[in-house]
Amino acid sequence: MTNEGNSAEDEYPLEKSMKYLALVKKAEDQGDTEGAKNARRELSLLNPIVGGPHIWKWWTDNLNVPFPTWSKEDAPYYRKRYSETTNALDKARYAYAVWTLDRDIEFAKNAAAGFLRAGELYYAESWYKDGIKFRVMACCFELAARLSLSLSLQSPLDIVSI
Repeated sequence: MTNEGNSAEDEYPLEKSMKYLALVKKAEDQGDTEGAKNARRELSLLNPIVGGPHIWKWWTDNLNVPFPTWSKEDAPYYRKRYSETTNALDKARYAYAVWTLDRDIEFAKNAAAGFLRAGELYYAESWYKDGIKFRVMACCFELAARLSLSLSLQSPLDIVSI
């Protein structure tokens, strides 16, 4: 998987999803089951293009609970990806997945900080002015706040600082 840097992402990131779908197909065609599994892991962090639950809504409605398509065996992959990426939104997603799967409080704090950073980036870069990206920014701030409250985090990730 590559490090994409920071860029605005839609609520339904078609380009990103298509990239991972192509990686699944390529890996399967080459008999690379691990590569296909990893691309599917990436897809499981995104809103599905067609069908499936709205992942942002599921996260807020089921806070601190792993998404149904995630499994404990995914946690090491998400830990590794967390350490590799500089993309604020991806970093927050990976941290949240690790937190819900392994219950590692440091990753809960990293997820809250990451969602806050991603929301701030959408605001600072004015990406939120595109209506669909506004929803991503709002979800980032909401998840940061909900995580902070649910875990009684202290400053600088307490609800007041968010």
